[in-house]
Amino acid sequence: GDGGPDGLEVRDLKEQLATLRVEVMATGCVNAKLEAEVVELRAVNEAAATGATTRAEATLAVATTRAGDAEAAATAATTRAIDAEAAAAAAAQEHAFEIGAMYANLAAKSEGVRALGEELAAARVAAAGAESHR
Repeated sequence: GDGGPDGLEVRDLKEQLATLRVEVMATGCVNAKLEAEVVELRAVNEAAATGATTRAEATLAVATTRAGDAEAAATAATTRAIDAEAAAAAAAQEHAFEIGAMYANLAAKSEGVRALGEELAAARVAAAGAESHR
């Protein structure tokens, strides 16, 4: 519908959130792959001879660092997703508050119109009474 600029903002935030969720999942997959690589390298490391062990250890250190980086990226993406969700909730709440304020304003206006109508009716009655007393 025509949610107006606020409705659009909430939609944008929801899209952002969906993107971040995908990012979190993708990062999680990368992390899992790197963890598997670390496990594989540990096995290679244990099976290898002394010269090969040194090389495997170096590769393992790199893989472990990459896994740590992927985990940090996943954590950051998760935090961003949580922040986006909070922002979307706040925008929705603000939108609801504005709608409530509009309804209250409308109710006050219609009450004012009703009161004016009563005043007008009373004035007409008074005028009719004054006319009949002449």
